Amino acid sequence: MSVDFKWVTRAYSELYNAPSGRLNYWRNAIFFGEPIDSYRDPGFINYIFTQQIANALPDRECVIADFGCGDGHVIQTVVSQLGQPEDRRVLPIGIEVDGAALRKMKEKASGVQPVRGDLLDVPFDPKAFHAGILRFVLPFIGKDDQLLALKQIHNVLKDGAVLVILNDGVLKESKMAEDYKTLFAECAAHEGFSNMHYLSGESLIVLADKAGFDVEAAVDLTDIVFGYLSPESFARAAQLTPEKRRSLEAVFKACKQENVLPFEPDPDSLRVLHPMYTCVLKKRRSAPLP
Repeated sequence: MSVDFKWVTRAYSELYNAPSGRLNYWRNAIFFGEPIDSYRDPGFINYIFTQQIANALPDRECVIADFGCGDGHVIQTVVSQLGQPEDRRVLPIGIEVDGAALRKMKEKASGVQPVRGDLLDVPFDPKAFHAGILRFVLPFIGKDDQLLALKQIHNVLKDGAVLVILNDGVLKESKMAEDYKTLFAECAAHEGFSNMHYLSGESLIVLADKAGFDVEAAVDLTDIVFGYLSPESFARAAQLTPEKRRSLEAVFKACKQENVLPFEPDPDSLRVLHPMYTCVLKKRRSAPLP
């Protein structure tokens, strides 16, 4: 599969207009012409999550879950953007398995109720939530367990509730998608995370259907959010040792030699576009758990 360098060139022209060094980090990107942190920027959070959730919430009391919420910043931002009309109360729940993240949530996101829980056994009764968020979490779940995780989430959502998913990767299954999966997994392995499995949007849609969801929207964000990966940007984010960084550089060089991924046209550059996609799912029916 050949690379469409038309949008690659556009992306890098956008990147170079950003302040020097601003984009040399794992999650930094340009969103509608402005440099952002895609983990924390309120405009990006509103675009991806808040707008989708707002359209699905009831007028009165409602409960939103962030599945694998980290420090709780995203769901806290979503609730602040939804506003609190006098006749409606929104309760945010942050579900996280990592104890350090839960402690940080208690300190930094005081309005979020922290709950320690595994997505393979979500600790809530059926139909507890009016909406859900699943952000950059699925790759940390084993390939054979990703369907179970989606079924668990389906089980605790109310009928008609939406689940907004944000993932690294490309929307369409392709040779490029497979190469991105390999590159992402190699980056994670250098940080100590083994057996990471990154889904394309198409693969996610197949699993979502099996779990009992309809797809309301599926959007490739590559032409909307311009970011890049490089050995340097990942080494800074993950604080890699010099030896691990050199090892990762070899991975990027081998990837670039394949001439499939959209690397920066400069022959000496190891920067490659960082793709993301989002899917908005709607609970269709009760799906039997295995």
